[in-house]
Amino acid sequence: MVRMIEDRLSQLLRQALLQAGEGHPPAIPGRADGSLYWEIPKDPSFGDLSNSISFKIAARRQQPPQQIAEELAGVFLARCRQAGFNDWIERVEANAGFLNVFLSQQALTQVLRDILRHGRRYGRRRISPAPSINIEFVSANPTGPLNVAHGRQAAVGDVLGRLLRSQGFRVTTEYYLNDEGHQVELLGQSLRARYLQQLGREEPFPEGGYQGIYLTDLAATLKEAHRDGWLHVPASTFAEFGMERMLQEIKRDLARFGLVFDRWSRQKWLRTSGRIEAALNTLKEQGALYDAEEATWFASRRFGDDKDRVVRKRDGELTYLAPDIAYHQWKFQRGYDQVLNLWGPDHHGYIARVQAAVTALGL
Repeated sequence: MVRMIEDRLSQLLRQALLQAGEGHPPAIPGRADGSLYWEIPKDPSFGDLSNSISFKIAARRQQPPQQIAEELAGVFLARCRQAGFNDWIERVEANAGFLNVFLSQQALTQVLRDILRHGRRYGRRRISPAPSINIEFVSANPTGPLNVAHGRQAAVGDVLGRLLRSQGFRVTTEYYLNDEGHQVELLGQSLRARYLQQLGREEPFPEGGYQGIYLTDLAATLKEAHRDGWLHVPASTFAEFGMERMLQEIKRDLARFGLVFDRWSRQKWLRTSGRIEAALNTLKEQGALYDAEEATWFASRRFGDDKDRVVRKRDGELTYLAPDIAYHQWKFQRGYDQVLNLWGPDHHGYIARVQAAVTALGL
């Protein structure tokens, strides 16, 4: 109903502008769909809806915006009355250059009636063709439980996804699972050490290992299930067990939070699929990779970053950036019109290098 009122007011304002000699309506600035901007003023004394078209006309006319707004107010109100729309409008005022519309009690009551009639469908709209957007958020490493910062991302991402869906977008919410690399190895070493301690064996804890009580609880679970049967099991097995248990807990917490992701993507799959090497080859073909100091570098400074970044180290191991480049290329290859990331504050310095990579890939 509110959008219907705005659309009707836009039509009548266009007619008023034509009457005032402001040219053909398409020349008047507005939204992409051709409608004029109506804003809800922060100060109720400025009405229910406000329009700033007078400021856009002022430069061309070389007249004060307030003078133009006063002229338009009378013409616009007359148009509303001619169209039988005056029952919805209490008055129109020109104030500080803005055209301010005060809706009548009848109009406001009708909005409430529409809300009650449509219920959960109120405010929803359809777009054809419906644009698609991928929103990736939370994406915490499966090495421990979610924290408060992850909860903030979960809330913002989920609300944004729901809002865009209500407005006709085809939304895919995605969780990117970093399930390999040093942090996963450290998880396995940490869990193995806690398991051996549960058995009464002295085991040095790995430097920089995960200290959370959740690992002690997991180790106790392993002891109860296997006794000393995992004594000679490699740390990689502990890592897989710990990671899957953490993933179960993450999914359970998100579900309790009211959030179920549409898609879960794993970095390990990304590597085994060959997409990382394919992405690096694309950058190489475009001259965006070079070798120096026995490593392979991405020339990210050419694309807006503050310095170039290593993607493959001297020992042949990939840095964290390499799979992230491939992951973003793959998201675009899936055909989304827009790709959106919600990251935590610890990723602030990562923004420029990923944007550089996406630009270098021609996306």
